Amino acid sequence: MKKFVPLIAALLLFGCLTPQPAPSPTPSASPQQSCVFTGDSCCIGAKCSEVIVDCTQGFVPEIKGCTQDCKVMTECVSKPTPSPVATLPASANPSVTMNAPSAADFSSSYDIAVSLAFDASPSVLPSARLRLYDNGELLKEKEVPSGANSTFKWIAAHSGNRTLDVTADFLLADGSVARTASVETNVSVAASELSDYAHHSSVLMSDQYVDAQRFALSNPSFVENISVFVKAPTDVSTFMWLRLYVEEQGRPGALLFERLVNTTELPRDFGWYSFNISRILEKGGFWAGMYVRDSPANVSWAMYDGTMQSAYTISNVQEWVPTNGTFFVRVS
Repeated sequence: MKKFVPLIAALLLFGCLTPQPAPSPTPSASPQQSCVFTGDSCCIGAKCSEVIVDCTQGFVPEIKGCTQDCKVMTECVSKPTPSPVATLPASANPSVTMNAPSAADFSSSYDIAVSLAFDASPSVLPSARLRLYDNGELLKEKEVPSGANSTFKWIAAHSGNRTLDVTADFLLADGSVARTASVETNVSVAASELSDYAHHSSVLMSDQYVDAQRFALSNPSFVENISVFVKAPTDVSTFMWLRLYVEEQGRPGALLFERLVNTTELPRDFGWYSFNISRILEKGGFWAGMYVRDSPANVSWAMYDGTMQSAYTISNVQEWVPTNGTFFVRVS
């Protein structure tokens, strides 16, 4: 080895041997990202071409796609002119009418028939929007096509005098209101009443019994008052209760709620006394029960005993027993 070292040094000195540099590493090729058309621009990765197009009046820019160098291709095209919406002729007079009962029974349902006279072609007035109001409260609304009539289902859910109003917005093709018409009518809603004043007798109430009378609601309704036909001819002060039971298997069931009154507030001769309820009761059967705390008050409840009716008495042994007659109850 010692013999070669001087030889290599001599060769380098006289240029006979040139040192070769170490080869550089070949860099790995990065993947080529493609141009993506997004619908409103051309993008390579996260970088997108800016779109600036200035079209003359009456033209709008329309993007066609991307160039080879990923620039946005645009073209100015004519701006489409929308077709004018047909307007209602000044001579047209669309109108609405309705057919509703003048009298109704509390909690019953009725059909309110609505008739429309569009007085214009379907291309001008394709539809109408209807609204039903009860004493100013919006109950229902619907849209009906040109030439059609409609019906609302209305529940006499409040007793007393009611004002029904049907309003019709006649609509143009773009949905705007061309004309509004309305119609209203008055309906007298009678309270649900179980009574026969010409043939009534009285039952003396005591602390040993609860007398109950059935009544039914055909639909969910707002009950403001439950009234009973009673008298308390003495000034003895005690309390009388109204108890409302839900119906279970054809007779009074669970106690729903109760109200009380001092007997000095009751009429001295037979008359109606109203317990304020002010709550919505669901469809179905209920039982209005009457009870006094003790008998010296001499409180009597009027009844009609000519026929067997839906009345029950519960004794102090908590057993409901059917009884002849109908106790006078008014639900309103």
